[in-house]
Amino acid sequence: MLSRAAREEPIALNDTVTINDSQRELLLQGLRYVSSALRLDPRDPDPALDADRDQRLEEIRSLVDQLNGRTPATV
Repeated sequence: MLSRAAREEPIALNDTVTINDSQRELLLQGLRYVSSALRLDPRDPDPALDADRDQRLEEIRSLVDQLNGRTPATV
């Protein structure tokens, strides 16, 4: 299993990934599920955990925006 730092390294892609509308909707549905799971995860209040959760939620929002064509994908 990769360490968290290794998982966060950006992956340089030389090719464009093309998906159809059905695949896009499936990805968006999965992102909504993950976002809901993060927001509803019961835990003790902890500023560090809150910051980590907020960062993950922002990353999900960014991916959703990219899939919806609102922001350019960067790799």
